[in-house]
Parts: sequence; structure tokens; C-alpha cells
Amino acid sequence: MKKIPQLLKIVALAVIALHLLTMGSVKGSIGAPELSQPVAQKDAGWINSSLLAAGEDKEKGDNNVPEALPDQNNAEEEEAGEPAQQPDPALQPKEQLAQNSDQERPASSSKAAPSTAPTPKPQPAVSKQQPKTAPATEQKPQPASAPKQEPQPAPKPEPVSYVWGPSYKVKFRTEVKVTNTGSETTKNIRLQLPMLENDSPYQTTVLTGTSHPIVSTSGRVGLFHLGDLEPGESVVLAVNYDITIRPVSIKSTNETIELARQAFNATPGNGNCHALSLVFVDKARSMGLTARVVTGFKRPQSGNIAPGSLAGVRHSWAEFYVDGLGWVPVDLTFRYFASFPHASHVVETYTADQPIRINYKGGDLQATWSNFIL
Repeated sequence: MKKIPQLLKIVALAVIALHLLTMGSVKGSIGAPELSQPVAQKDAGWINSSLLAAGEDKEKGDNNVPEALPDQNNAEEEEAGEPAQQPDPALQPKEQLAQNSDQERPASSSKAAPSTAPTPKPQPAVSKQQPKTAPATEQKPQPASAPKQEPQPAPKPEPVSYVWGPSYKVKFRTEVKVTNTGSETTKNIRLQLPMLENDSPYQTTVLTGTSHPIVSTSGRVGLFHLGDLEPGESVVLAVNYDITIRPVSIKSTNETIELARQAFNATPGNGNCHALSLVFVDKARSMGLTARVVTGFKRPQSGNIAPGSLAGVRHSWAEFYVDGLGWVPVDLTFRYFASFPHASHVVETYTADQPIRINYKGGDLQATWSNFIL
């Protein structure tokens, strides 16, 4: 019986040795350690019997050999299938306790052993450059639209044109009476007479005859030879015309006409007719227009010009020129702009008013000048 405690010591030493061997194998391996499995009771008995044999050999010369052997009855009971006595947990190897503890834990709580292998560095992902494409735009169906209408060009202003009234025909006569008021014979009498011009869009003038032949003309001035006159004698020079007068106005307008209207509105209607005409002409020319003064005849009454003497009815008005049309009349005194509503004006001249000139030799002459509508 004294040998039983020694046997227990031997068993404990064997367990410790087995533990050290297991730890050595764990330290030399890479990866997860292999845990020792619990030893069956039969194996433990075999191991005990081996140790017992080794103890018997040492008993003779070694005091450390255990003195006691395991109880044979216990070994027989184990072989008979009876439950073996559980070993004391305090005597179990630490690896076995650790294994049992791991087996009792759920699988999710187990930790993997750290690996000593170098962790490869992550390589940067290389992305292939894809060709850029324009994002697809959703094409919405276009609503059906009416066919586009071409923009119509702005209507061109109607060309400026004359509007004529009914023609009015008259016979016009100019008479010049020359008298020798001296006591001597007057010889080689020569008379220069300004004649009617024929340059108006609203008047046509035709020379139909003269009482004395025309020797020559210079501009609108005709030269006549009247011969000799004794004291107290007279001679009359008569010049006859056929005149057609048409009332006139214009249709439409343009820039030139509007500028002339500005000049017309800026010119007063009171004053000498010739002076007013000169003011309008000056204003129109300052605006870049072409304008002129007209000298002729106009009765103070409205309507067509009536037959009779034209003494005291000499009159002046103006005209301005419109490209593509012609001369347009303006009367500042009667406030007619671009319109003569009646055949009321008779044109004599567009130049400065000229007097009658008489050249003669001897004696003393006196002349009178008259105009008539026959």
C-alpha cells in the first residue's frame, strides 16, 4: 500500500512529460496546433503497466521508482464495462482542458491562429480606359406642326406718281407797246422780250405766233426788230401762246417729299410771295433737296384761271424735285403742298424776273408791257 502514492506521482510525472512533448511539437509547427485527444482508460492502464514495469526495474537500485501499482480490481471493473472513474480535472493536461473548452464553445467564438506568412500588398486596380461616348439622349417625338410659312417681304411702298385733274386750255398773249414821245425820229428800234418758258410738269406752253419776226433768242429772251418811229407814233409787239394747265397732286410719299413737307411747315404763310418762296427754297436746299422759285400768274380767286388782264396778279411759288418723278409744286401763300387743285397757276419763268430792254437811236421812247388770258 505504501507504493500507491509513489505510483500516483509517477503517473503525474508521465502526464507532465506528455504535456511537454506536446508543447514542443506545437512550437515547431506552423499553423494551428494539434490538440491531444483524451486517453482512454485502457490505454492509461497500458501506460501504467509499462511504467510499473519500469518501476520494478528501478526499485532495486532507484528510490524514485513508485511503490504502488494500480488496483487490479479497478482495471477489471473497467474491462467489465462499468463506468470508469473520471479523472480529476486538476490533473488533466492543460491542452486537453483547452480542447474541451473549445469543444463546449459555439463554433462562431473560435479564433483562428495568427499566420506568420507575409500578407501580399493589394495591387491597385487597373481600369481600362473606355472610349467616351456621348450620352444617349432620348428623342422625344416632335408634334406635327404646320408647314413653315416663309416670311413675306414688307410690301414696297408704292412709287410716287402724279395724279392729274382735267386739262384746262387757255390762250395767252403778251403785248409790248412802244411810243416815240420825242420830237425826233427814232430809228433802228430793237426790243428784247422775256418769253414764257415751257418746262413745267403741269403746264404745256406752245408759242403760236408773233407780230414781228424773232431775230434771235438767248435763253428765254427773244430779240425783235421794230423799225423806225416818228414822233408820236406807236408800235405793238404781240406774242401768242397756247397753254394747257392741269390740276396736279402726287400719290404716295417718300423721304424727299417728307423732308420738303418739313421745310414747308417751317415756312410761314404770311408775307411777300416771292420772299416766302425764297425761304422755302433755302430750307429745302439745306436739307439736301433740289428746289427752285417759280414766277408767273395767279388770280386771288380759287378755281381755274379766268380770262382777262393779268395786271396785278403776278405771283411767285416754289417747286422741289423728286427723283423718278419730276418737279412738285408748293405754294406758301395759298398753303398748297404738292398739290394744285385747280388750273389756277400760269408759269412764266423759273429764272430771275427780267425786264424788257429797248435799244434805239434818236428820239425818246416809252414802252408798256401787258399779259392777257383770251
